[in-house]
Amino acid sequence: MKFGKLLDLNGVDWALPADHPRTGSVLAASPRPATQPLRIYLGATGWSNKEWVGTWYPKGTKAANYLKHYSRQFNTIEFNTTHYRIPSADLVARWYAGAQSGFRFCPKVPQQISHRARLKAEDATIRFVEVLRGLGEKLGPIFLQLPDYHGPEQAQLVLDFLRDWPADLGLYFEFRHPDWFNGSHPGAQRVFDALEAAGQGMVVTDVGGRRDVLHMELTNSILVLRFVGNGLHPSDYTRTDEWVERLQEWNEAGLREAYLFLHQPEMEQVPEFTAYWAQALNGALGGAAPIPRKVLNGGQQSLF
Repeated sequence: MKFGKLLDLNGVDWALPADHPRTGSVLAASPRPATQPLRIYLGATGWSNKEWVGTWYPKGTKAANYLKHYSRQFNTIEFNTTHYRIPSADLVARWYAGAQSGFRFCPKVPQQISHRARLKAEDATIRFVEVLRGLGEKLGPIFLQLPDYHGPEQAQLVLDFLRDWPADLGLYFEFRHPDWFNGSHPGAQRVFDALEAAGQGMVVTDVGGRRDVLHMELTNSILVLRFVGNGLHPSDYTRTDEWVERLQEWNEAGLREAYLFLHQPEMEQVPEFTAYWAQALNGALGGAAPIPRKVLNGGQQSLF
């Protein structure tokens, strides 16, 4: 992920900001039932990683079985494939069949809708929604990444798209233009209020070069976080620990689900880093987040 990436980490304030005032009110308005634990989903950005064969996938794993083994190590994915094209119904059916029970795909809205058509692509949006429904219960939140140049002065385009989006499908906007979060434009507030009213959300991104997108503003009780690490730098772990503390607080406040997508410069680093997150979360929350484990020579997962 190049957005907000830094080469020089000196001087970055890595501390998590305080919660936005909306977050507390949103969580209080729809608390999670006491008998229902916080559901945690941990994922990477792709399963087609040859370098994982023999370490995180069994030795000799063929490309056709990558998803099968990925979904044994992770329970969600930030699914970039759909950002580049609308998949066929047959392909979606194969994805559904290839993933373990309990897995969640989190696809991105195609860029022909979000970028080229500037959200005015009714026919393409309808086709996209129709094929996504083939994922059934394995469909998680859907990303809509707006381009850097789409600022809040174009709020009406977002509001129109949100109005027509199916209410039963979770949609999360990733806003990148700085004016969305600097309080300078009333259009941003209109959009955020509309997201809360519709029960939809916006992505929180923790990346060194754009601390403004670490906005800590929830518009519903499901968190979608993109966490960008720096090659397992010590700050990656201290940031993780602080996030675990914040998730403890949000858990007590009623957060229902957390989708955590972990980025590292090298894909080989992601499973190891995800294991750190899972162990920390399980220890703090008493949960059952999946812990990626290296495979032994016979293909079985290691216990350590």
